[in-house]
Amino acid sequence: MNMLRLGLFGSSQSLPSFVTAMIEVLRQDPSLSVVDFRRVILSEWAAAIRRQPLDALLLLEARPDQVGVGLDSGLPFVAVSLDYAEECFLNNSVVTPDNAEIGRRAAEYLRGEGFRHLACAGIPFRKCYRERVESFQQAAAPVEVALPAYPGKEVFWSWPLAKVLRFYGDWLRALPKGTAVFAIHDRAVFALSHAAELANIAVPDDIALLGVGSGDSFDLRQVSISGIEFNGRQTVAKTLEVLQQCVAGDNQPAIHRVPAGEVVARRSTRMDPVPAVLPESHYVLSV
Repeated sequence: MNMLRLGLFGSSQSLPSFVTAMIEVLRQDPSLSVVDFRRVILSEWAAAIRRQPLDALLLLEARPDQVGVGLDSGLPFVAVSLDYAEECFLNNSVVTPDNAEIGRRAAEYLRGEGFRHLACAGIPFRKCYRERVESFQQAAAPVEVALPAYPGKEVFWSWPLAKVLRFYGDWLRALPKGTAVFAIHDRAVFALSHAAELANIAVPDDIALLGVGSGDSFDLRQVSISGIEFNGRQTVAKTLEVLQQCVAGDNQPAIHRVPAGEVVARRSTRMDPVPAVLPESHYVLSV
C-alpha cells in the first residue's frame, strides 16, 4: 500500500486535548508521511501546498477562511473540529466528538455516583458547548440543574480574572453542599477549580467537579480533577478512514461524530474522604 502524504493545517495553539493526542498518533503511523504546516501563516498556505506533493489535507480546528484555502487547493481534505456549526463545513467531511453524548455521559455518571444536586458551568459560546449543556440537563431530569447567571459573553470576558474568580466563588458558595458541577470546557474547569480554592470551598467535600478531557492541567494542589476523556483512538481511526475514502473518491460529505471516551474518576468527584496515600482509581463506562 502506498504511503499517504498528509498535510496538517490549522491552529498551532489552544488545540483540544483530543486533537493534540491525535497528531502524535498520526506522526507515528507508518502508513503516513505527515507534513505539519500549522505554523505557516494563512496567506502562505496555498504556496506551501503547491510546493509540497500531498495526497490530502487535514484541517485542525480550522476557521472558515482556512477551510476556503483547503477547498481552493483541489485536494481531498477532512476537518477535525469540536464544532461543525460553521456553514463552510456543511458540504465537507468533519470528524467531531459527540458533544451531546458527552453531556449525557456526565449526568449519568454523576447521578450514578449518588449526587442529588447537579450544576453546570461555562459559557456555551459554541454550538458544541450548547449541546453539552442541553444534553446534560435532559439526562439529569427530573433533577433541576443549577446554572450561573452570566452577565453576557462580551461583558463576562471583559472582566479581569480576579473578578471572574469572585463571580464563580460566590456562585459555588450559594450551591447546596454536595452539589456536583459539570464544567463544559477547559476554561470553566480552570475558573471553577481556582475559584473554589480562593473561596475556601473544599473539593469534593463541599462541591464535586467534573470536566471534559484530561484534567491534569487544572488540578487543585490537593485534588485531582475527574474528566470525561476524548476518544482519541476512535477519532484517529475515523479520521484515517474518511481520509482514505476522500483520496479514493468514495467519500460523501458528512459529519462523523466520535463516541465519548472513558469517564476517569479522580478525587474531585469522590463523595467520601479518601486517604492521600491511596492510588488514583479509574472507573470506566463502556461506550
